[in-house]
Amino acid sequence: MIGGNQSGAALSFRPRTEGNGSEVRPYKFNQIKVQVLEIANEHVAVQKAAAELFFHLILVELWRYNGMAVIRDADLAEMKGWSCDKVSRAVRQLAQVGVIEIERGRWNRATEYRLGNWVWAEAIKRRQATEKVTDFPITRGPQNSADKSAGMPTKTQQKRPVTKESQDKIAADLLTLRLVPLTKTYSIQQWSECLEEEGIGQLKEVLPIRQLDGVEGYWLPGP
Repeated sequence: MIGGNQSGAALSFRPRTEGNGSEVRPYKFNQIKVQVLEIANEHVAVQKAAAELFFHLILVELWRYNGMAVIRDADLAEMKGWSCDKVSRAVRQLAQVGVIEIERGRWNRATEYRLGNWVWAEAIKRRQATEKVTDFPITRGPQNSADKSAGMPTKTQQKRPVTKESQDKIAADLLTLRLVPLTKTYSIQQWSECLEEEGIGQLKEVLPIRQLDGVEGYWLPGP
């Protein structure tokens, strides 16, 4: 549920979870979301609409079933302000390059989206590389007895070593979706400039405006 609107609703459709390898993967989708975004940002083999749709799936949909989502073309079209044909073309292109796998729903049923296996593998590899962090060294040498200050208490806050847990917490905070009000023009401008530099398009073209407690803005991860 985002901004009071239900997204990803399927009509009499239960997602197929068996055989997707999630039970043997060392991370859940939300734990590799940053790495998946990096991969999406580097992938240039798709056109603008397909790239926008991939970013939308990563940021808004694929967390629902651990790298899977179930949603109709009509719902995606309404959220993006596109035609159903444009959504279908973008979906086809993403499937052709292999970043997502799709299973089309018959009649009015929703389509099942699954993150491509090679994207999973590459994201996991990058995530594991970020865990190779060396803690700050702990000095255990003998104290100079002549230095009286060595035994004196200090109020200076000690630096804590970088740990996997602290990294995970920072990553989770960065990935948490939050409403960035339209009144924060500087933040909105920064997001728009970054997206335009990457050839994705303006922020208003990528995400719809949401409303929370009477405040309008965009749902975005991190500050």
